[in-house]
Amino acid sequence: MEFNNGYILLPRSLVESVVFKNEKWLKVYIWCYMEANFKDNFIPVNTGRGTTAIKVERGQFIFGRNKHAKELGMPPSTLWKIILKLKLLEVLDVNSDTHYSLITVCDYNVSQDFTNYKVTTKEQPRNNQGTQHKESNKRKNNIYNPLKNKKDFLDNIPDSIKIKNPNLTSTDYDYFTDSIIDYCESTGKKYKDYFAALRTFIKNEKNYAPKPQNGGHNNPLTI
Repeated sequence: MEFNNGYILLPRSLVESVVFKNEKWLKVYIWCYMEANFKDNFIPVNTGRGTTAIKVERGQFIFGRNKHAKELGMPPSTLWKIILKLKLLEVLDVNSDTHYSLITVCDYNVSQDFTNYKVTTKEQPRNNQGTQHKESNKRKNNIYNPLKNKKDFLDNIPDSIKIKNPNLTSTDYDYFTDSIIDYCESTGKKYKDYFAALRTFIKNEKNYAPKPQNGGHNNPLTI
């Protein structure tokens, strides 16, 4: 069998997600990855008064409810509800106007970079499923740990966090990461998912008490 039309990468951890438990959600989820551009491009779009070229970046695609509902074999209203549900789950970001919707797959750049997958097919251990599941969780929980590698953590902050906090700069993320590190070191706290911890630290400053430093960066949420 030949595969001449490209490919997408899917993490094994997908089976643990809420999306996997719903067949229609999973179908749309995978389709969005296949539909998304693998590189920046300009796409012609009919605006009613003519055609204009829209810049569609890597991980994005132009969405047409009726056209794509027919392609997926489901009612347009059902497809749109699933798209909005995936947006609520921070899987997608949706920007719409009167002529079209631009959909962004939030973690496309991270999930479609094979260097982020630490075990290749050739290296996959041939153990029983329980051992594989245990090792998968171990890798997932420790792959981006700011206590071990702050730069690696900052370089791989998910797009879903950045999109939800458009006013935060790289300096702000550095500030919050230092706050997580200070909190963990002072309390002995460990997180299974440090990106989830980052979301919490941004949302609720009561989780930590950052130490003021001379010349240090001000709290970005109180400026």
